[in-house]
Amino acid sequence: MNIDQIANKLYEAITSRRQIRPLTQDNILLSDSDAYAVSRKLCELRKWKILGRKIGFTNRTIWPIYGVEQPMWGSMSASSISYAENGKSSIKLSEYCEPRI
Repeated sequence: MNIDQIANKLYEAITSRRQIRPLTQDNILLSDSDAYAVSRKLCELRKWKILGRKIGFTNRTIWPIYGVEQPMWGSMSASSISYAENGKSSIKLSEYCEPRI
């Protein structure tokens, strides 16, 4: 599977709000640069205007658990940010396959 195919598979799962098997169960292993390329393509497919980035895996003690060796960045768009007006915000849980709060 190439970068475009992987991004399309993820896009279909997101838009249909359905689970898919982890890519690793289908022997799809991505380098960090491959994963960032999939992320860029997924942002294109979602027609996201990137407003910023978030950082994950900043706690080095969990890196061995997840097999990572550095912090990772993710894109943020208007549709992925919820602003709190007067200290309150809401999101539509129906837009997610498995929402976590």
